[in-house]
Amino acid sequence: MFIVKHYRNFKYIVSALVLSMMFSIWSTVTVYADTVDTVFQNATTALMGVFTNLLLVVNPAAALFLVIAFLMRMFSKNQRTVEDANSWIKRILISVALINAVGFIIIFARDIIPDGGTVIPN
Repeated sequence: MFIVKHYRNFKYIVSALVLSMMFSIWSTVTVYADTVDTVFQNATTALMGVFTNLLLVVNPAAALFLVIAFLMRMFSKNQRTVEDANSWIKRILISVALINAVGFIIIFARDIIPDGGTVIPN
């Protein structure tokens, strides 16, 4: 009972400790311009790799689930099952469209921003 009763206070204490540790680390770190470029380049490369792998998993999985939903819709005689399948088809299509749109936004933003978006000029 003690943990449940004081859980809200515990949440605030832990989040305050984490935030204070993060701010103390950020305030003591010295960042140089050449390390910023390499950090951003490494982060960009890593995130593009993660996003590419995400797309390799999401698109075939979405196709599989769409096929299952269409089969449920075609062969079901229950109207509720047909409506559920329709709602799942809409959810899957919207989710895949949003995930693929993020990729297009990243590609176009990288082309629009000069010098790859470096924050500190050399």
